[in-house]
Amino acid sequence: MRDYFFVILICLVVAELTVQLFENYLKSGKEKLVHMYVRHEIGNGTYELLPNLNLKARVENRNVTLRTNSKGMPWHEVDYKKPAGITRIAFIGDSFTFGEWADDNIRGGFVGVFDSLLARDDIEVLNFGVPGYGYLEMAVMIREKLSRFDPDILFLMSYAGNDFENTWQQIQYYKLPSGVETSPVHIMTDTSQSDVKILPFKLKLHKYLGLYRFYGHVGNYFIIRKLKNSNPFDIKSELLSYPLKSWSKPPYNAAEQTIVDISLNKVSEIHQYCKSQGIRLYIVTIPEDAQIYSAEMSGDGFDINYPQELLRRYCADSGIVYYDLLPQLRAHVIKNQRHIYTIWNDHFNNEGHFVTGKYLVEWYLSLDKNGAN
Repeated sequence: MRDYFFVILICLVVAELTVQLFENYLKSGKEKLVHMYVRHEIGNGTYELLPNLNLKARVENRNVTLRTNSKGMPWHEVDYKKPAGITRIAFIGDSFTFGEWADDNIRGGFVGVFDSLLARDDIEVLNFGVPGYGYLEMAVMIREKLSRFDPDILFLMSYAGNDFENTWQQIQYYKLPSGVETSPVHIMTDTSQSDVKILPFKLKLHKYLGLYRFYGHVGNYFIIRKLKNSNPFDIKSELLSYPLKSWSKPPYNAAEQTIVDISLNKVSEIHQYCKSQGIRLYIVTIPEDAQIYSAEMSGDGFDINYPQELLRRYCADSGIVYYDLLPQLRAHVIKNQRHIYTIWNDHFNNEGHFVTGKYLVEWYLSLDKNGAN
C-alpha cells in the first residue's frame, strides 16, 4: 500500500511539472498579444494601445486580425483636424468597442458596422476602444487624446459585465508602487454568500496548481462542445451565481456598493468634462452573456436588469441620453436561437458585433428623427 502511495505521488508530481512546462510553452507563443499596450504619454501610469498594430489570432477556428492606426486607435487613418461641415462621432469603451473578436476588429467590430451602415457623408466616426478599460481609463483617454480630434458626439460604451470592477481595479493599481493588480473579488468577501467566501481558496489553487487549472480547462472543453450546437437558452440563469457576475445580484454588499459609487463618480467626471468641451455624451450599456442567455429575467437573488438600471437612473438624473442594448439583443437571440458571443469567452462573435452595430444605427437615427441630435 505504501509503495502505491509513492507511485501515485510521483505520478502527480510528474503530471504537475508537465502541465506547468506546457503552460510556459503556450505563454511564450502569446507574447505578441501581450505587447499591445504602451504607458500613456502623460506619465500617470495609465495605458493606451500601441500604434500600427497588425496582430493575428485564432478564435473558434477563425482567423482574426487586431489592428490599430498610427495614432494607436483601432481605426483607419484619420487627421486630428476635423473637416469643415463634418459631425464627428467618437466611440470609447473596452474590448467590445475595440472589436474583439470580430474577424477584423476595425471593419467587423460594431463601431465599423455602425460606420458602414450609417454611411453619411456629413458624419465621421472614430473609435477609441481599448481592451480592459474602465471609466477611469476612459476619462484619461477623453481628456488627453480623444478631445484633440474635436468630436461633436461621444458614445460611451459601458459593459455591464466588468466596467465597475475594472474602474476600481485601475484606481487601486495606480496607487500601488509595485504595479501589482488587485482583484476586486478580494474585497467582496464580506458578503454572506457562501460561493464568494470560498473563492480566495479556489484562487490559490488556480494560481499554484497546474493540475487544477488543467482540470478546469478539460471541464470547460466538454461544456463548450455541448454549448456550440445548443440552444443559447440552455445556458441557465445559474451562470449569474458566479461571483464575477455579481452585478446582477442585488442587493450589493458594502464593498460592491463602494465600487459602484466610485465608478459613477468617474462617469460624472466624464460628463462634466464633455459639457465643458461642448461634446454631446450618450451612454450605451452592453450586456454580458449571462444576461442575454439567462432563462429568466429575474429570480431568487438575481435581476439581469439591475446593473443597467443603475446607469439608467444616473443618466435620467443627469440629463444624459441613455440606451440599453439588453432588450434588443436578448430579443434577437430569442428569435434566431443563435449565439452572439464567442463560446470560449464573453465577447461578441461576428453576429454579435453586426447586430449591435445595426441597433446602434437605428437608435441614433431615431434620435436624429426626433430632434435629439
